Parts: sequence; C-alpha cells; structure tokens
Amino acid sequence: MNVSAGRFSKVPPVSIKLKRPALSVKEGQTVKCIAHVVPQNATRKKIKYRSLNMKVAKISSKGLITGIKPGKAVIVCSVKGAASVKTRCTVIVSPKKSEITFEKYVQNLFAGESNKITPYKNGKIMAADRVTFVSSAPATVSVDSAGNIKALQSGTAVITASSVKNPSSASCTIRVSNRSAQGKSSTVFVGASRTKGKEQILDDHTKNIQFITKSGARLPWFQNTAFVELKKFLDKDPGRTAVICMGVNDMQDIEGYIALCRELMNQYPQTRIYITTITPVDSTFTYHTDAQIRTFNRKLKAAFGTSVINTYRYLNKTGFETIDGIHYERSTCAKELDYILDAIGK
Repeated sequence: MNVSAGRFSKVPPVSIKLKRPALSVKEGQTVKCIAHVVPQNATRKKIKYRSLNMKVAKISSKGLITGIKPGKAVIVCSVKGAASVKTRCTVIVSPKKSEITFEKYVQNLFAGESNKITPYKNGKIMAADRVTFVSSAPATVSVDSAGNIKALQSGTAVITASSVKNPSSASCTIRVSNRSAQGKSSTVFVGASRTKGKEQILDDHTKNIQFITKSGARLPWFQNTAFVELKKFLDKDPGRTAVICMGVNDMQDIEGYIALCRELMNQYPQTRIYITTITPVDSTFTYHTDAQIRTFNRKLKAAFGTSVINTYRYLNKTGFETIDGIHYERSTCAKELDYILDAIGK
C-alpha cells in the first residue's frame, strides 16, 4: 500500500481505452461507446463524452450514441478532472433503410380462404400502382395486382412485394392447410423477448401455434412459470410439439437449462420437443460476445443432438437485421420462424 503524508497516494490516469475506436449506427438508432480509464486503479475514472458534429451524432453522459443523419462524427472521450487524458472514437451514421414492411409476415389459411396483403413503406400503405406482387407457388396461393391472395391447396407459398420505382422488396409466407387438419398437431413456443417477436409477426387467426413468452426471462421463470404452463398443454395433448427457444439471458445457466429440458423430455416421451440455439447478435450489442453464444450452443448440441435446431447458423448464413443489436426486425423474426417450422415439419 502506497502512503504519502499519512494519506493514500493518488494514481493518475494514463490513457483511455476504447473497446471499439470506430462505430457504425443507423439514423435514429443507438450504439454504446464503451471506454475505460487505464490503469484500472486510477483515482479519476469518470469519462466525459463530447460529439464534434452534433448534427450527425449526439452522445449522452453515459456514452450512448444516437445517429441523427448520415455522415461522420468524432466523439471525444476525456477523463473528468484530467482533460489532457483523452481519445477519439469515429462514428459513421448510415441512412435509415427505405424498406417495405408488412404488419404480419406469416399467415395461416385454410384451402379456399382469401385474404389481402398490405405492404407499407416508411410506415405508410403503398399505393397499388407502386408495388407488384409475385407468388412463389401460384398453384398453392394466387395473388393479384392489388395484393389479394387466395389459398388454393395445402402447402406453402412466399408472396414477394416489390417497389416499382426502386429495388426494395419484402416477402411474407402463406401456409395453407386443409380444414380436416384443424386442431391437430399444434405447436407451443416457449421463450423470452425474441420469441415474443415471432409471436407478433403471426396473423391473428393462427390457432395451431401458441406462445408462452416473457421479456427478460431467465431460468427461474422457465422453471416455475413457463414449464408449468407448458405441462398443462401437454397433459391435455401430449401429441403437441414443443419448441424451447434459448435467449441471451440464459447463457449463464446452461447446465440448469439442460437439466430442465431433459426432465421435460423424460416426462413427456410422446411429445416432440425441440430446442433452438441462441441466435446471433450484432456488433452494437456488447453485453455478450459471439464466442459466448457459440460455447453455449455447442453444449446444447452435445446434450440434445438432433433435437437442437441451429437457428444461429441459419441466421448467420442468410443474414439478419436488428433494431437494437439484439432484438430482430420483423422480417428477420419471420424468416427465423419459417425456418423453425420447416425444421419441425409444420
């Protein structure tokens, strides 16, 4: 212990270390500038942030950067009380995508039923003369120039809406079943906030898929609430399919999840139980690393083998979009849900 004149000696700050000296963010979105003072035992540790181009990007006292408009901004990070100790972070703000969206990305119809697809662009309904529609399987689902669809026979079709004036497009999935299949082979999804995102992109009259979700859920909720509710479903109909969706809140408790899922499988041998991997996050989410996610997923695969659906690999291969680094855009939620339903044969 260093003592000077009967008091603890002060340790001056030497530098500021940035986790990433260059960051990117879209208009209207946020990203965290993570910085810490070196050495760790420096007496002064508080960091001040300042944007040199407030019209492009602003930053809060806690280091949260918000993209204002496309361009480049420099963030100056300095030690409070030691202004000469500073560093800079470059921020590139990219334009917000002008993209086509839907209220629902997955619709479930019976053969003979009709519905309408309504595309939006920048939050407004697109005029019929500014969009075209194409069905990937017109013998299964037909679509006209106004977006009216008709389910013709059992199967799956992807309807793509494309802008007439620019290359933006979006797709939604239409799953068609016969009425004789109503009430059979239902599926229950269990998970946290990213599972809730899947629930929100389904059309309202989907009856054969149920969700048990809670934002920020951890192992105690799965054990004491979600699995209790799931078992009520399975006690009534053990022929259901259950999909347990792992999330980033769960990485610290892999052994607990393995034990919980194994117990469920032993208790309901007639039930087809699948477990999805933790899906990827993008570079703006800094609380968990990609290496941590991969480690969790490897342990999951080792424990359950073919019962594991590798959504992590699928989204990394096909691409994904997030709204905050962790929660997915609706189109990504739809793509992931489609992949899971295909994997379980629904």
